[in-house]
Amino acid sequence: MTIYVNTTKLTPGTYAGQVTLNGSDSSGKVAPGSPQAITVNLVVQPPCAVTQPSSSALSFSAVQGAANPTPQTVTFAGTGSCVWPVTWSTNVSLAANWLTVTKTNSIMGTGQSGSIGVAVTIAGLSAGTYQRTVSISATDASGAPAQGSPQQFTVTLTILPPPCTLSSQAGLAFTVAQGQTATAQNIAVSETGACARPVSWTATADSWLVLAPASGTDSGGGSTLSVNATAANLVPGTYTGKITIAATGSTGAPVVGSPQTIAVTLTVTGFTVSGSVVVCSPAPSCTTSQPLPGAKVTLMSGSTTVATATADAAGNYSFANVALGIYMLSASNGTHTGSAAVTVQGNATGVTIQTF
Repeated sequence: MTIYVNTTKLTPGTYAGQVTLNGSDSSGKVAPGSPQAITVNLVVQPPCAVTQPSSSALSFSAVQGAANPTPQTVTFAGTGSCVWPVTWSTNVSLAANWLTVTKTNSIMGTGQSGSIGVAVTIAGLSAGTYQRTVSISATDASGAPAQGSPQQFTVTLTILPPPCTLSSQAGLAFTVAQGQTATAQNIAVSETGACARPVSWTATADSWLVLAPASGTDSGGGSTLSVNATAANLVPGTYTGKITIAATGSTGAPVVGSPQTIAVTLTVTGFTVSGSVVVCSPAPSCTTSQPLPGAKVTLMSGSTTVATATADAAGNYSFANVALGIYMLSASNGTHTGSAAVTVQGNATGVTIQTF
């Protein structure tokens, strides 16, 4: 006699049963010792299984071009009557170079957990939504698949477009002679990212800067701001200023990076006053003359000394970076003295100072 058990509808636990043997001879008489009883005990153990992942869906979000989101971890456990250890592997529904899945060691006993590290890389990805499904397949040491295997979870990556950001150049530099206007330079005004177009912008600057135009709109092709510097009211020297550009989208919201400041440097140059110092005779006609080397030459504006110089061996002198105006030149070597007036409207050369 063979005894079988059927566990199809049984839950894990201990079951007790009995088989009774009744014997009789061919005449129907009960055989001595009949009936006999056989006790049957059945222990139904839980199957080797893996639990559901700690999360059925992971979500990552990042701005295009920014840093990668923080990695996340999914865990699950092995339970039941497994032939330990339980090993497992992962599979991504469709190859994705933006998704990295890493796993830890095998599960060595019931109730222990395995973990999966999930990381995403956004470099090179356009704004949009990306999704993949990760499957977890587990087998015990006998090679039998764990119940509930494979388990799955989804990974969703949302890449947001970069915010609307104002961009222009860092600075400008001009050099111009006093009283003149420099050659204009252009600044490209543009925006990057998800902008509510058209974007409106306005520009303001120091009084010695000329802007054209001082405002504009950009529907996506960029705008040009022409910048010029005038030295009409400035004396020679170096000046620093700034251009401020403010921009708003069509909704009225300020653009990121607005207002933006552009540094401007203006170098205003003066003019050259040069000539020679001579000794004359007779006074005051100066019929004959010769150079007066070593003479001290002083450039005066009213009662103010602007600069001094010493005549060279040929009696020549020179002053650089002189502002526009009316000046008096005086020369002396202690014995001979003389003066000459000069009006600086540009470079003044060949100005002779006669001394007597």
